[in-house]
Amino acid sequence: MQPTRLLAGSAAVPEEKRDAAYACYYAQVVAAQTSVNALSFLKEEDAEGFVRELPRASLVLFHIDNAQAGLLNALTWLTSSLRETDLSLKAGEMLTQNAGQEAQAVNHIYTTERAVAYTFSGLGNDKELSYLLDTLDKLSAKALFFVTTAELQESQSTVQKLLSRGHDVGLGVRLIGQTTARQLLSDLLLGRELLKSEFGYQEEVTLARPVYGHLSDELREAASAGGFTLLMARANPVKSSDARETSAEAVFEAIYSDAPHMLQRGDVLHFTMNQYSQSDTLLGDLALLIHQQRNLYGLHSAAKMVKSELCYAYPLSDDAVLPSVRGRIHPGQLQGGLMKAMRERYIGSHWVNTTGMLPGFIRSEIAAIDKKGAIPNDSNMVFLSFDDWGTDGTITKLLDVLKKHDVIATFFVYTGNVVYNPNLLRAIAMEGHTIGCHT
Repeated sequence: MQPTRLLAGSAAVPEEKRDAAYACYYAQVVAAQTSVNALSFLKEEDAEGFVRELPRASLVLFHIDNAQAGLLNALTWLTSSLRETDLSLKAGEMLTQNAGQEAQAVNHIYTTERAVAYTFSGLGNDKELSYLLDTLDKLSAKALFFVTTAELQESQSTVQKLLSRGHDVGLGVRLIGQTTARQLLSDLLLGRELLKSEFGYQEEVTLARPVYGHLSDELREAASAGGFTLLMARANPVKSSDARETSAEAVFEAIYSDAPHMLQRGDVLHFTMNQYSQSDTLLGDLALLIHQQRNLYGLHSAAKMVKSELCYAYPLSDDAVLPSVRGRIHPGQLQGGLMKAMRERYIGSHWVNTTGMLPGFIRSEIAAIDKKGAIPNDSNMVFLSFDDWGTDGTITKLLDVLKKHDVIATFFVYTGNVVYNPNLLRAIAMEGHTIGCHT
């Protein structure tokens, strides 16, 4: 086979050499970015340091002189260090250690921080992006942009613009065809590496998601092996059916006319960019409308929120429950002592006095329990309590009023409803209020 490439001994290739190569039917003259020899690596750490500073895809020229002492050691150290940069090999090892475990998607951040997260993906429309960034600036908002490895390599100036405006970057993944977990993890590891080496991004990138479509089992496995969190979203306001829409108000009404409640703390909303073919401003205007009409809180970067001390694990595993609480409630605990417990703990009301209002109790039992609804005290004190604890829109305002007047109250909740808004319930407790059970 006729060679098609000619290796030059230095990065600078004179024009006459290129002309000579062309005359000899070489299609390309490639130049080494750097050259080394056996004396370049006197110990293994020298080779490791050299490779660590070497840009990926560099061409290295190794001058071999058989008479040179230490040649075999130098080559061994260099090839061993280069092997450590093989992301496909590294991904395979990580997947083996992971033993098939799959990461679970997260569409909500468990936190008491008064914040909602906007995330975006899909670079390509520079005008749309500029308008969006200006809109976010007006709101003093910071967002998380999921970018693919290809975008990191091909749209460096755009990614740099995102970072210079104070936003964070996560890793977007394109799920195309029969992509394996190894290929996906290699891609994620390369993206993490590029953000550090090419953009100086010092945050440890742990958030990833597919830029289009649904999660695959292969991506779940890759994320688990690589220590990535698959951050999805509670809502995706951008719909493909609205691609030719020009009115942000119309899009907003179609989404939220039947959803009057405010966004919750920790909610994640994901916006797919480069979707509206008839407007460069609709996306920014829609993000603004949602914030103005459905959000009480700040717009913070999800990358910062997940690392905040206000985040917590939910639900807790049994061994993580405080020992003082664990085992306090168990089946049969009140057998034989139900009415005694009711007389000691129940604070009633004069109008709660029928079997319909207290199902499970007979008339004589209802007659024996408290109906005064008062707690005797010598402090000239009244007690505020709230039940059916509601939504962020009402409770957050109520918490602010109570805090303003230095009041500690009791909130009675249906335990079955905790799962729908644990952040709000935890926020109530963090403000110093008491939580009771509303049966």
